[in-house]
Amino acid sequence: MYIRTFEVAAAVLVGGTAAIMGTQVFFRYVLNDSLIWAEELCGYMLVWTTFLFLGMAFERGELVTVNMLLSRIGRIGGFLCLLAGYLIVIAFLGMLVFYGYEFAEFNTITTIPAADFIWAGLSGSDKALNMSAFWIYLAVPIGCGLLLVHVVFWLCGRIAAFLRGENPVDFREYSNDGAEV
Repeated sequence: MYIRTFEVAAAVLVGGTAAIMGTQVFFRYVLNDSLIWAEELCGYMLVWTTFLFLGMAFERGELVTVNMLLSRIGRIGGFLCLLAGYLIVIAFLGMLVFYGYEFAEFNTITTIPAADFIWAGLSGSDKALNMSAFWIYLAVPIGCGLLLVHVVFWLCGRIAAFLRGENPVDFREYSNDGAEV
C-alpha cells in the first residue's frame, strides 16, 4: 500500500507538471497569452516530487553509492565504515527534518502568488487566497523524514546481516543500474 500510494502520487505530480507546462506552451505560442502562474506552480510541484521520492529512490538503490573502499577493507572494517557513514547521514537528515520544519513554520506569513492567480482565474474574484508558503517548504522536512525512515530500516537490515555473519557491505547483488544480477 505504501509503495502504491507513492506510485500514484508520482503519476499525479509528474503528469500534472507535464500537463500544466504543455498548456503553458500552447497558451504562450499558439494563443500568444501566457499563463503567469504556470511556471511557479510547476516549480513547486517539482520540489515536492523531488523530496517525496528521495526515500523511494534510496530503497530502490537509485542513489549514487561509492563502495570500492568498503568492499576492500574486510567485513568488520567495511561494516564499521558503513555504520559510521550512515549514522552521520541519519544525524544530518534529522537536522534537515527539524530545521526544515522550523524554516517552513517561519514562512507561514509568506504567501504563494501563483495560488492567488489561479484562484482569481478560476473564481473570477479579485479576493486573494493568501495561501501560505509553509506548504511549499514543508516538502523538505517531510521528504527528509521519509528518507530518514528508509535509511534507518536499511541500516537495521545491514546490522542484522552483520550479526548473522554475512558481509553487510556486499553490494554485488546489484549491478550498476540497480537491477538484480
